[in-house]
Amino acid sequence: MGRQRKPTAELDRRGAFDKNPSRGRERANEPVVTDPLGDPPAEFLRKDSLHADRLMAAWKDLLSAAQEVKLTRADRIAFELAARLLVICRYGSPKSSDWNQLERFIGKFGLTPADRSKVQGHGKSVEEKEGEWDELAEGKDGLPVC
Repeated sequence: MGRQRKPTAELDRRGAFDKNPSRGRERANEPVVTDPLGDPPAEFLRKDSLHADRLMAAWKDLLSAAQEVKLTRADRIAFELAARLLVICRYGSPKSSDWNQLERFIGKFGLTPADRSKVQGHGKSVEEKEGEWDELAEGKDGLPVC
């Protein structure tokens, strides 16, 4: 099994396209999704079902764990599947393949210790952090701090 493809945003941030411009051209038409994840599926919101309560609890648990990950509309199906698998593993009779799939899904969202370092969060950008250091180095009055 080969290495997983790195996200375009991560390659761009690391300067990989400066080193190898053809790599960036290959990804030029890649879709960019900015719409938020949105509300859980309607089935999760039904008030008359224990199954819906469990699905909603799983959705909330996963969402809480993934709060540093920028989830978009493109992640909805995988996120829903992860919530459904979580319910099966918690309350059903999971097979080993269910556990493996759940681990794979939550790994894609960076929710395991090993995978967390592979996913880029939506915290402050490097430029924002550098700006903060510049402000601290100058001091409040614009003079350098000794």
